[in-house]
Amino acid sequence: MAHNEAYSAGHTSRLGVVIIDEYPETAETMHQWLKATPDLHEVGYAASAREGIDLIRRKRPQVALIAATLPGMDGLQATK
Repeated sequence: MAHNEAYSAGHTSRLGVVIIDEYPETAETMHQWLKATPDLHEVGYAASAREGIDLIRRKRPQVALIAATLPGMDGLQATK
């Protein structure tokens, strides 16, 4: 069963989350928040949209926290 199928079926699986933000301070704040949230866990961090897209393709998270402004491509463009 796929990870997100297990979660939606009511199991206690944790959602994988990637953080994509150019500012390390913001990413660290999000990292600390994820550590304190039992149903979520960080599976990766990227500082640019292009790195983030590659990370998402490799890690296949259920959630991506993407900054609106990123070097080279904004967060909205990255979601397409």
